[in-house]
Amino acid sequence: MSAPSGPGGYRRDREDRDDRRESTVKSRLRSRARKKARKQNKKSGFLRRKVCRFCADSSLQIDYKDAKALRLFTSEIGKMIPRRISGNCAKHQRQLAVAIKRARHIAIMPFAGHGI
Repeated sequence: MSAPSGPGGYRRDREDRDDRRESTVKSRLRSRARKKARKQNKKSGFLRRKVCRFCADSSLQIDYKDAKALRLFTSEIGKMIPRRISGNCAKHQRQLAVAIKRARHIAIMPFAGHGI
């Protein structure tokens, strides 16, 4: 055994660990993937902010009886689309959620995505 160097360890053990850490294929692939992801983030540039279509056009109304309009805000499976994807403001997303739930309750819209 070699002499202890510093608190809680042997010099040779630490050197072996450092060598293993640098030479693994997995770590090199991870670092390459991180570098690639950083480059892609820099290239993306400015993302256009989504605008709530109900705020932009005041003539549009959220109505639970209008199933065609509500289907735009549900996925193929039948789940409600979140506001970060649809671009709605919080106020109108809450109104949409209530309208979709009402339409489901009185069987205008299906709960599952089979009938959409």
